[in-house]
Amino acid sequence: FGLSLLLQNLMLLFFSADYRFLRWETGVAGWRLLGVPVGGARLTAAAAGALLLLALHLFLQWTRPGRALRATSQDARAAALMGIPVGRMQALGLALGGGLAGAAGPLLAGLQYITPTAGVPLTVIALTLTIAGGVGRTDGLALAGLLFGLTEAFVVAFAGPAWREAWLLGALLLLLQGRRTGL
Repeated sequence: FGLSLLLQNLMLLFFSADYRFLRWETGVAGWRLLGVPVGGARLTAAAAGALLLLALHLFLQWTRPGRALRATSQDARAAALMGIPVGRMQALGLALGGGLAGAAGPLLAGLQYITPTAGVPLTVIALTLTIAGGVGRTDGLALAGLLFGLTEAFVVAFAGPAWREAWLLGALLLLLQGRRTGL
């Protein structure tokens, strides 16, 4: 969070607090889903996100470094005793997280306005989905993202956008009360 504050203030210094929108054309015309138009940028971002999640899942499940990374995240001391270089695995985890965040930035930039503080609500959503899906479980993350996204859309449609964060916090608290291991 400290690094986030530093980056936000640097962006305010260099770019101002003006809202910006990056419009990018995808070549995909868009579809109608249940009578609701879905633009090409949203379809492209969803497809790219699904591909990134699948690639991460395959890496973590089927490669030696992926399994070592999972072992390190579960119990670093035991992983070190098994000969796994914990420091390198932590660096790999940081690099993977940074790379995925770097890939998500341009995808989100075509879908919503960009401000220096735009990452804070997204970080809260990411933390909530990680807890809901189960730490280190990409299948649970995909399920949690789908369920939270659909229910968030219903909350915004029926109660208004002001209830988005309240619903997210309430859903997280209910989930922690009922299923502490995630979905």
